[in-house]
Amino acid sequence: MRHLPENAREIAGSLHLGDTDLQELSPQELTKIRGRRLGMVFGSVDRAQPDAHRQVTETLIQHRGLSQREANALAIDLLGHVELRDPAAIMRRYPPH
Repeated sequence: MRHLPENAREIAGSLHLGDTDLQELSPQELTKIRGRRLGMVFGSVDRAQPDAHRQVTETLIQHRGLSQREANALAIDLLGHVELRDPAAIMRRYPPH
């Protein structure tokens, strides 16, 4: 995500998303891919608080123009790709407000 505090320095290594070298992108270019191709949920999503689940759906609504219902369905599908047990049940625990 390249969200670093002001005093942090990247001193070694590489950071790629597919063919894109994230270290060569400007802040504006990074902003364009955050939420579309790159995202982060802190902690364990299967035990996460409601805000983590809202982050997933709100990102899909904002960056893909989906309805709440479409975003919920896609979120369930995406959570299944990261091998969570019963992603639909996880999403039902924290319904949208």
